Amino acid sequence: MHFCFSLLCSVLLFPVTSLHLATAHALNAPVEQERSHSAQDPNQGPSEFNHHLLGYALVGAGLVLLSSQVSEKFRSLRYVWPILLILGGMFLATWSDSEIWPRGNLNWLWLLQHDREAGQHKVFAILLLLLGGVECLRIRGKLHRVWRVWSFPLFALLGSSILLMHDHTGSSGTHSDEIKAYLVNPALDADGKMPTQEPTRDISHATHHSDATHDHKSLAAIERSSTVNDPTLIDLDGKSAGGVHSNHHMSEAMIRIEQQHLWFVVVGCTIAIFKFLADSRFWKHWSVPYIWPAGVSVLGILLVIYRE
Repeated sequence: MHFCFSLLCSVLLFPVTSLHLATAHALNAPVEQERSHSAQDPNQGPSEFNHHLLGYALVGAGLVLLSSQVSEKFRSLRYVWPILLILGGMFLATWSDSEIWPRGNLNWLWLLQHDREAGQHKVFAILLLLLGGVECLRIRGKLHRVWRVWSFPLFALLGSSILLMHDHTGSSGTHSDEIKAYLVNPALDADGKMPTQEPTRDISHATHHSDATHDHKSLAAIERSSTVNDPTLIDLDGKSAGGVHSNHHMSEAMIRIEQQHLWFVVVGCTIAIFKFLADSRFWKHWSVPYIWPAGVSVLGILLVIYRE
């Protein structure tokens, strides 16, 4: 019976994945043409790779958990689950952001003070390390009952709540002069590469360019003024472009990312709830211990098919 239920949980992953893929395809369709005409964000590839790699780790962790609960001969596999969490946390801590040391050339004070997205990545890394450590102690029977029941759900809910505020659109500010005070190696740029020197230009050409830039800025200021005073221009919040919320206009990519993050939050909260029910034995139905590992695999699949 337990084997059949575990198999059923695995089969249920496919409809959820198909639904998410259909949603992602519908969201991606309007922007394919836009991407062909605009330069791709250089951070998009590495960001998607980070999500995909963690996704594969979670899919494996969920399947390992299901296997360890189906049969006694796979019982020892339960130690693989926290190890995968710890490895995922170490990866996020060291490799999630190209400009932060040790991958880049900026020390961690920069992300604490200037780079909110990178700072949140490190918070997720710490949470994964804590979850992995807690699960190791729980499996070995070294945790007090209160910590055994409450620690994982609380950490999981904390991570889900932070995910609601996670921003992939903010600028890290690594092109500003302020980064010089945060460079680990002053001879390199923020990404750890030799800085490129701009070629010298003729003075007359520079003067002409400066005059053209000034004229362009003046024209842009006039256009912005007419836009602000035009009540017919509406942003996605239903506010006029001249209102106080005009800076909250969301692009197709931002909407797509937020919707995928919402799926992550829903599945993460489900995992936290059923993990609490399984560890506290508050609901003693035989299916409860199998639901949250299946949820871990679902979350992993959503990360694997993540697109920006």
